Amino acid sequence: MPQKLTFTSVQLDKFSRNREGCTAKFSASLNSDVIGKMGWTEIPECLTSSDLEGEIACTSLELVPSDKEMTKHAMSLDLAKVKKFQTQRLELEGKRGKGHRTELWFSVESADPQAARKLELYLLVAGKSKMVVSYEPVAKQDVLPGATAEQGEELPLQ
Repeated sequence: MPQKLTFTSVQLDKFSRNREGCTAKFSASLNSDVIGKMGWTEIPECLTSSDLEGEIACTSLELVPSDKEMTKHAMSLDLAKVKKFQTQRLELEGKRGKGHRTELWFSVESADPQAARKLELYLLVAGKSKMVVSYEPVAKQDVLPGATAEQGEELPLQ
């Protein structure tokens, strides 16, 4: 059964396409649901930026505008990959030196032939959004006897 992961305050920053498909760059609020499901630890307040591990192979990805009047412009992409997660510490707008927020940046790759068209229309009409990603969890491989997970070197059998 597919699981869902919700990114909040999502903003489509830019996108590009080539023969293989489309790549889009997004920013979002960093929330505890995303941190927990991705297996990350809490991000320390003192950290200005970081690269985070992990990627999500989505069965579907849905973008829904936060503005109720714009929900008719919701869109979805099939078979996408969410990856290249980064955090960035940014100052609060209009509060120079009085606070900051941590933002999550990531890329979405899709082979959907209509992805670029859908994203362009979405970029023109929608602002902040909610992104719901549906995915199938992947089973973790146990370390096999005679091997280590870190180095991939074979250990002598006893």
